[in-house]
Amino acid sequence: TTDGSLTTNVVNKKGSVLPSTGGMGTTILYVVGTILVLAAGILLVTKKRMDAK
Repeated sequence: TTDGSLTTNVVNKKGSVLPSTGGMGTTILYVVGTILVLAAGILLVTKKRMDAK
C-alpha cells in the first residue's frame, strides 16, 4: 500500500490438544516439603531449648 500498512486475514485452525501437566503430584510435593521444613524448624528450636537448660 502507499501508506506503509498491510492488512491480511488469518484463519485460526484448531491444533492438537496439549497434555495436562502438574496435577496432584506437584501439590503433594509442596505439602510434604512444607511439613519437612516445619518439622526441621520445630526440631531445631526444641534442640536449642534443651541445650540451653
